[in-house]
Amino acid sequence: MGLSRDGEYHILADGWMKIDKSDYAVGLANAPKGRMLLGLNQLLLFKAGKHILIDTGLGDKWNRDELELLDYQYPRGLNAELAKHNVDPGEIDIVIFTHLHYDHSGGGTVRADNSVAPAFPNAVYYVNGKELQAALHPAPDRLLDYRREDFVPLMERGVLIETSGDFEIVPGVTVHHAPGHSPGHQVVKIGLENETLLFAGDLISTFSHANLNVTMIYDDDRETIFHHRKLWIVAAIEGHWKVILCHAIRNPIVILG
Repeated sequence: MGLSRDGEYHILADGWMKIDKSDYAVGLANAPKGRMLLGLNQLLLFKAGKHILIDTGLGDKWNRDELELLDYQYPRGLNAELAKHNVDPGEIDIVIFTHLHYDHSGGGTVRADNSVAPAFPNAVYYVNGKELQAALHPAPDRLLDYRREDFVPLMERGVLIETSGDFEIVPGVTVHHAPGHSPGHQVVKIGLENETLLFAGDLISTFSHANLNVTMIYDDDRETIFHHRKLWIVAAIEGHWKVILCHAIRNPIVILG
């Protein structure tokens, strides 16, 4: 990659899915009825001479019956989104997972014949070590959140790197442990020449969750997620950062405050 693209970034959209509104609005006095659309957004970033992808969406390994449960639609697809920005999967150098729930990590691997292989053959993948252990040994009520085919093939090939706490991926790109949604959930902070980005993952997944009132049924611990959410909301407001919302349908980049 030429340095001319350094600092460039793009929001990608792997598709969208539908879930019950009440599951996504825990804490509201009058929970909404029906089902709502959720986006599946990723970030493509050119930084420090690297092609970096943050989160990978649901991927294409699910069968039709499974997809119908989520009413999942993928009119674009991750590879098509990359192609719009003249990037081939083989050019991705680094993949960062905020966490390993299927809708964030599923696109990290692909099914080829009778095996599953990395979707980005020349990339190294980063995940928090606590998240990896949670995915390998999920709690009984979290069995459906993780799919081993999304990350075990990466382990077997030695391309999955565990992070801990605050960790610098490349200069200007750091991950920070922010649990509550899942044990090893992490956010990604990106320092660019004239702005700072926060890819918040499911810590702040939509604008409706940019507060200390609303969580979702998929969060592990309400108190923990509010603790970490407050820290990052305050930092984002004080720093005038742009926050990237991974499940927003429209306006996936917001400035809080």
